[in-house]
Amino acid sequence: MAKNIKELEKELEEDIKELELSKVPRNRKKIISFVLWIVFTVVMILLTIKFRWDKFLVGALVFLIGILSQGIQALLGTISVVPGIGPLIAKFFAIPLVLLVNGVGNLLSFFAIKMGFKRELIDAKMLSITFMMGLLMGFVIAEMIK
Repeated sequence: MAKNIKELEKELEEDIKELELSKVPRNRKKIISFVLWIVFTVVMILLTIKFRWDKFLVGALVFLIGILSQGIQALLGTISVVPGIGPLIAKFFAIPLVLLVNGVGNLLSFFAIKMGFKRELIDAKMLSITFMMGLLMGFVIAEMIK
């Protein structure tokens, strides 16, 4: 039995080393994505000023590209690292976004009910509730492991 425990410990140590090595490229991808999003934003702002494009459309395009490239998440993650005030600033920007998504979902649910998609709506709501519960349980377990 002692051999089995020692073998398991060695396997776990090897797995941990592999996980630590696999984190490096993912962080590089996030940094590259963040830098490209910032460059895209600056270029779009300069083009908007020079050619006098519609500010709302350019802002929506930059926001959409930021969400698709995870640039906004990287920006909020970078801001939240600042001790003390960083997490407050990140929450200040993240909470309205969550409320906006929730409001759009409720509005779409209202129109879906009016159009007669009750069964499909119930299925979608149950799926999203299941996903949210899994996310919450994962967050709680991660906090307990720390």
